[in-house]
Amino acid sequence: KKINKKTKTKMKQIIVVGGGLAGLSAAHTILERGGNVIVIDKNSFLGGNSTKATSGINGALTRTQIRNGVKDSYESFLADTAFSAEKGKVKNPKPSELAKVLVGESGAAVEWLQDKFGLDLSILGRLGGHSYPRTHRGKERFPGMTITYALMEKLEKIAEEEPERAKYMVSSKVTNLITGKNGEVVGVKYENKEGTHEEYGPVVIATGGFGADFGDDSYLLKVRPDLKTFSTTNGPHSTGDGLKMSMEVGAGTTDIEWVQVHPTGLVHPEDPNAKTKFLAAEALRGVGGILLDAEGNRFCNELGLRDYVTGEMQKNKGPFRLVLNGAASKEIEWHCKHYTGRGVMKAFKHGNEVAKEMGIKPEKLQATFSKYNEIAKTKNDPYGKKFFHNVPLKLDDNFHVAIVTPVVHYTMGGVSISPEGEITNKQGKAIEGLYAAGEVAGGVHGKNRLGGSSLLDCVVFGRVSGRTAAKYLMSNLINQRGSSGGAAASSSSTGSNKFDVTIDRDGNSTTINVDPDNQKCSINLSWDGSRKATTSSAPVAKPVATSTTTKKVEQQPAQENKGSNEKKEYTWEEVAKHNTEDDCWVVVHNRVLNVTKFLNDHPGGPQAILLYAGKDATEEFDMLHEENVIDKYAAYTVIGTIKGEAPAESGSGGAESTGTTIAYEGDVPEGTVANVHWSKPNNPMSLEPLGVAKPGNKEGPLCGGTADVLKQERTRVSFDVEKMTNVIDGGAKKTKRRRFIISPTKDLDTSDKYYMSREDQMSMHIEHFLDIHEKWWGKLMPSREDVTWMSENAMIGGSLMNHYGLFMPTIQGQASPEQQQWWLMRALTCKIIGVYGQTELGHGSNVRGLQTVATYDKTTQEFVLNTPTLRSMKWWPGTLGKVATHVLVYAQLKIDDKEYGVHIFMVQVRDENHRPLKGIELGDLGEKMGDHANDTGFMRLTDVRIPREHMLNKYQQVLPDGTYKKSAKKGNAQIHYATMMFTRGAMVKMASGILARAATIAVRYGCVRVQGFKNTARGVSYQTEENKIIDYHIHRYRLLKQLALAYAFKFTGRWMIEEFQKLTGDSNSGAIVNMAALPEIAATAAGLKGLVTFLTAQGVEDLRKCCGGNGYLLNSGIAQSEVDYKWQTTAEGDWIILMLQTARFLQKSLVGAAKGAKVSGPCDYLAAVADPNFNMKSLKPPKAKSKDDFRNLEYLLELFKYRALVGVISASKSIKRSSGTRDQVWNANSIELVNSVRNHVYYFILQTNIKVVNSIEDAACRKAAERLCALYANSNIVDDNWMGLITASQVRKSYAVTHDLLNELRPDAIGLVDAFDIPDRVLNSTIGSYDGNVYERLYEAAKKSTLNRRDPFKGYHEHLRPRLDIEFLKKPNQVIKSKF
Repeated sequence: KKINKKTKTKMKQIIVVGGGLAGLSAAHTILERGGNVIVIDKNSFLGGNSTKATSGINGALTRTQIRNGVKDSYESFLADTAFSAEKGKVKNPKPSELAKVLVGESGAAVEWLQDKFGLDLSILGRLGGHSYPRTHRGKERFPGMTITYALMEKLEKIAEEEPERAKYMVSSKVTNLITGKNGEVVGVKYENKEGTHEEYGPVVIATGGFGADFGDDSYLLKVRPDLKTFSTTNGPHSTGDGLKMSMEVGAGTTDIEWVQVHPTGLVHPEDPNAKTKFLAAEALRGVGGILLDAEGNRFCNELGLRDYVTGEMQKNKGPFRLVLNGAASKEIEWHCKHYTGRGVMKAFKHGNEVAKEMGIKPEKLQATFSKYNEIAKTKNDPYGKKFFHNVPLKLDDNFHVAIVTPVVHYTMGGVSISPEGEITNKQGKAIEGLYAAGEVAGGVHGKNRLGGSSLLDCVVFGRVSGRTAAKYLMSNLINQRGSSGGAAASSSSTGSNKFDVTIDRDGNSTTINVDPDNQKCSINLSWDGSRKATTSSAPVAKPVATSTTTKKVEQQPAQENKGSNEKKEYTWEEVAKHNTEDDCWVVVHNRVLNVTKFLNDHPGGPQAILLYAGKDATEEFDMLHEENVIDKYAAYTVIGTIKGEAPAESGSGGAESTGTTIAYEGDVPEGTVANVHWSKPNNPMSLEPLGVAKPGNKEGPLCGGTADVLKQERTRVSFDVEKMTNVIDGGAKKTKRRRFIISPTKDLDTSDKYYMSREDQMSMHIEHFLDIHEKWWGKLMPSREDVTWMSENAMIGGSLMNHYGLFMPTIQGQASPEQQQWWLMRALTCKIIGVYGQTELGHGSNVRGLQTVATYDKTTQEFVLNTPTLRSMKWWPGTLGKVATHVLVYAQLKIDDKEYGVHIFMVQVRDENHRPLKGIELGDLGEKMGDHANDTGFMRLTDVRIPREHMLNKYQQVLPDGTYKKSAKKGNAQIHYATMMFTRGAMVKMASGILARAATIAVRYGCVRVQGFKNTARGVSYQTEENKIIDYHIHRYRLLKQLALAYAFKFTGRWMIEEFQKLTGDSNSGAIVNMAALPEIAATAAGLKGLVTFLTAQGVEDLRKCCGGNGYLLNSGIAQSEVDYKWQTTAEGDWIILMLQTARFLQKSLVGAAKGAKVSGPCDYLAAVADPNFNMKSLKPPKAKSKDDFRNLEYLLELFKYRALVGVISASKSIKRSSGTRDQVWNANSIELVNSVRNHVYYFILQTNIKVVNSIEDAACRKAAERLCALYANSNIVDDNWMGLITASQVRKSYAVTHDLLNELRPDAIGLVDAFDIPDRVLNSTIGSYDGNVYERLYEAAKKSTLNRRDPFKGYHEHLRPRLDIEFLKKPNQVIKSKF
């Protein structure tokens, strides 16, 4: 249609034909550029084929890639695109200009989706033909649907809020392009049920390809008649409308004969010849899926280019199957679940079932798997595959399998376009006013498209064409000097070339005054709808609405909608009767939908719904949609609810808050202020907005004035803090390793945990724990030391720490290689979650007395587990209450009524829905003092049967006939409790970390907090300088004594880890290779764990008290630390019980030493009794000649050594003097025995400490460490009972040295805690942060209090208000009327 200039002035918008991802990307870009837009689509819904894309969107150099360490590049992506474009048949192919645009804008396109639409594109995949993982998708739903829906919903919102700027129409088919007298495109003609209409403006064609064009005038069959019998993945709308319209106005075409046949269309077993098929996402092969022919053989590189894989399928015998093992299925679980629900994929519990389904022998399938596993190891694949994921493949696994066939998928050819998105004619010249984006355009992908580049093409060229079209529109508007949409233009003076352009958005206007004659331009701005700043003398024209009405969906007749309001109830039996294409009902969230007339409008096609005709479709619906989709697009289909069940509510509900205030949940009485952020007026804390505290050096209304206090303290430190950090860690390499190990938490913030419920804390713990560890599965096997660093620096400890800290080490140490292969990798990658189930309600430290029983049943070759009494139920295992799927149950083994002692059994306790299995009762114990994110639990077992192979059998096993068989290493009974021993040792090192945290907070606070005047004379102003609390001698003693302990425990913990490595041969397998050293290490671990955890709990508590009232706040970090830690004095053996265990070893060693047995290590001092002339008095160290002797570390060691020897011998003599049975004698002397162990452990810690101090090379660090070590020893002399060991005068010398050491260490105090190198995020403390801004942090944290969410408080109206004198309170602060 040729139109005149007058008609052309109607062009005030850009018309986008096609509402898929390409069209929506163009529309949003046009809106961003200030243009108006109308989107027209012939379907009932926007979305198009883009919603079906299953693998993701490509992008190079994105934030996601950088965050995951993917070293992709523009050059690599471009090379892959060019290589694919030539089907891999041309070496070093030259990329097209369009490919350069596609790749060059890919990263920006992905981040545009993330930033503008809030999309999750955090998961990367490597598809066929890609050199790097660059295909982005989110955690749920198909990426195409997720991305397209986000853009669609945003456009709908804009259309609703700004109808003059954005419109969209559905069920409206564009039939022709309207051209001007010079061939330029100026509009479109379209049809809908209301008739034929016209719209004017530049046009962006985004109608997709022609992959479903099988009609009489089929363009597909014209260029590729060989594809006539193929099925397609395209929707029925993909008939090349835009291509044909563009060709009618002279558009050229490029690569029109190149049609991509995708190798993996999914075949539905019940409808194998369906013309339209679902596509199996290429990501299924990316995660490790393999392709097998009818005989069970691989035949190609599964990650090869699509046309290559298709070609190999055509050379071989089908049906072809895509096979995913359990690990691959889990990695892409959502897809597998979706395909299985649609009936195009099957789940199998074992490889034998797969073989049966394929009609081949299991041995054949195993042979294929074995061959593939070997190829994966050698990376020498005859088909050229380079990347192997989720191997090995084993028959003994679960699988997801689908029959696949080649299908028409994508048309690479289409209209010719320029790099700016302009459609060009056959001579290569741009057709004015006509643009293209998406599959309708040819030349972007060459002869073969890379997987993941379809969505990318849509977004990149949607944005490119949108930009170019918007530029053209604005230029056209200026040239017209007329008005249009959101950009209004008017002439400023008659007969002049001057003109104004006003852009009006959201009530704000920008007017550009242009004077071409004088080459001048000025800009005027106005806000809030005011036009005062606009200099144009002519009125600004308002946007003119288009001639048609925006429609979201074709609504059904009114009488059909009426039924949705009648609230009818139906039974499931009634729904089941409506199960055909002519009468189809489904149920979604207990709402009954009559979708008969909706079937053909459904974007996914009728078949997707018919699979659930007469059934509950909720699960499948939720996988693809938000629930509000029904009310938004198909409300008329709702005809009632399921009888007796209320419909689920859509939306999250509840009030939302802003800033740091958490929303108050529940009914809010009238007159109550709730959910108002503190920065707003009339909030729950004030009638006025609250200010934000700002650190500084001068006190003020919102400043504590302490910003430089710790900086000044650090200038006094006498040593290099980094070097001291190296000393603590065991060297610079260890420091680097520790920082690496804790680095994954660097971006986490758990400060809100202080205001959370147990449920929320546990959820936060699990979320953070899994997010952190998941990235390292298969890449890092942490050492014991790594694990202790993780535990020391945990930001929110909880359930999964037990899984890694107890459950996995027990499997490593007690399970056979076969059992480890079965369970360990699943545990490492959290496919199963385990708990160490030893303690019972009535038994803890006495492991031999456990009452849980595992009886062997020879007839079934199973163990039958029972907790026969109330006291025998499992009680206290962390992780058991709610999280664990498996439990390592410690139980008494019985075979034919014969007892074989305690053994360990692997028991699954929860099913695939995380519900308890039959015969198992389990739950959480309830609220505890602390450790709230740990679901400490109980469990009762009633006739729970497990296979014979589930008894951990590295050192023993039960044969099928009931024969009990030990290994040679079973001789040492302590081997059975190796996990417990290792855990106790690790707890020593973790204790040092907890005490170091508390000391860091308390020392920093002590340096900042001031209390008490330096000059206390009468009449002194309240503004007189005050003392830092660390400068009070008694306070400094309390602080530095615990600091010295923390250092001593750090060094002892290191020794413990090193000894464990010797015990296990420096391996992580858990196998003990040095059996001779086991008893001594076990006893030392018990004694150290007992005393160190006790002293740590005591020390953290005293350090909390050192922080005064603020230390009582959870947000101080130290209070929470204290209550979270206290349980460790009891866990893995009460500290007194463990001390008595060590006492037994010491007494046994004493007897051995007296008989000439060799003693060394921690018990080396007992060797003295082997001397026939042994005399206790002769071993007593000489009296100190001066107080300086109490600085001499070797002298102090001799004192502690002598006390330890006296303690053990004294206890031995007491035992010999006692009468009664062995147990009675032991019980009667337990106080002396425990004290002897205290002396022993104190000596050993000092000995270990001195060895480290003597090894320090840096003189300044060594000097500070020597002082700390001396303070550790002298504080014990000052505080402890040395009665009869040294004289009173000796003690006074120790007092004097202690005072000196406190003064000498004072300048170094802040450096000594800084050297622990604990990040602020780990301390999570308002009063102990590195910057010393205590008061600002306290004030800001107070605003977060849960009680500050509403005012008045809950209960005020019910309980307090009725008792208050309301009339008196109405007159605040009255003058007292009576006279004094």
